[in-house]
Amino acid sequence: WRFYHGLFFREYQDSFHSGIRFLGQEGEYIGVPDNEYRSLLQHLLMLVTENRPAFKSVAVSSDPTSLEAARIGDDLLRYYWKDKHCEVKGECAAEQALILLRGFMKVCWDPNLGKPIAGDTNGFLYEGDVKVTTPSVFDVFYDLAHQDWESVQNHWVIIREPANRWDLISLYPEWEEELKSAPSLCDDGNSHRNRWDVIERINRHA
Repeated sequence: WRFYHGLFFREYQDSFHSGIRFLGQEGEYIGVPDNEYRSLLQHLLMLVTENRPAFKSVAVSSDPTSLEAARIGDDLLRYYWKDKHCEVKGECAAEQALILLRGFMKVCWDPNLGKPIAGDTNGFLYEGDVKVTTPSVFDVFYDLAHQDWESVQNHWVIIREPANRWDLISLYPEWEEELKSAPSLCDDGNSHRNRWDVIERINRHA
């Protein structure tokens, strides 16, 4: 790491001693072998994520009900972390943090997931499930005056994410006209008849 840090960030940067090279007829371009950065970051990511986080549910008391609830909590944590690919999402957020200085995981309840439990001509009602996503740092907005994430959590966070127009209409029928008129992220020219039509959804968490 020290070798490559000196290679890319030493004080003098000529074509012989440095990995950063000036190109073009008058040195108007700067060239750098970015594959070196990727190799370093992938190695660092492997060191950080090779040990799986050890989650543990703690019972608030020693009565049988609390102990059974803690056992169920451990089973749920293992299920979602491994079988629901939360571990992969965590690695993705860590990789974003290495590249962009910050990485985020959003955990929420999505009523459109899970098995259908009822339905009619207007659609299906699903049992719902936990949804984990890794929004980009360019889609997460919060007060930058806060220096740590714990203080941010006590205020507001805005997350921009794509969402299916028709799923939103089924969840919020009172906003049907506004959702139909929202600009689509699809460029097929027939968005209102496209079941997979996607629009931007802005979520504010306070």
